[in-house]
Amino acid sequence: MRFGREQALAGLTRQDLVFHAGLRKSNVGGYFQPDIQAIEACRPDLIIAAPSHKEVIRHFADSRVMVMEAGTLEEAFAQMEMMGRLFDCETRAAEVIRDNREKPALVKARLAALPARGKKRVVRVMAGDELSCPGDDSFQNEIIEAAGGAVPKWGKNGFAVPVDLKDWQDFNPQVVYGCHQNEKAARALLGREGWQDVD
Repeated sequence: MRFGREQALAGLTRQDLVFHAGLRKSNVGGYFQPDIQAIEACRPDLIIAAPSHKEVIRHFADSRVMVMEAGTLEEAFAQMEMMGRLFDCETRAAEVIRDNREKPALVKARLAALPARGKKRVVRVMAGDELSCPGDDSFQNEIIEAAGGAVPKWGKNGFAVPVDLKDWQDFNPQVVYGCHQNEKAARALLGREGWQDVD
């Protein structure tokens, strides 16, 4: 959307529409539960899916589906550059990438003199049957560090890894955040005895 090619969008996920309701685009379901029929109704020339969207990929098993996933900030920037070429807005894409590189660099410079113990311990949470958090290799931890936070090291890699009570208490988070849709489940898990006894 920051590339100035909103007219090329036929549909957006529910999560995107929350932040960009003014675009008046069709709702194609949630990120975790895409709506195949709603996607079909958009009659898209291109469908951008994540590897986890197996049903979408299988259903639209043709050249219309482009599967994208960014594991690091650099991979995200490379994908932005590719989208700039695809939608003939390379100059704008380059500006957005430059802006997204400069802000973390500014934060890093400002916090360079801050001792490690002065950084807030920050963790992103996800909730299902158990509490999970981004693994050590997650770009989400890279973003937290770029913003000046200290991240946990669980000793596990992956999009979402289970976290036990001992590891949670050992990290002793000061800032906890997650998705609004997951808030009720996350609060229930973190309100349990022991889990709430952190900074």
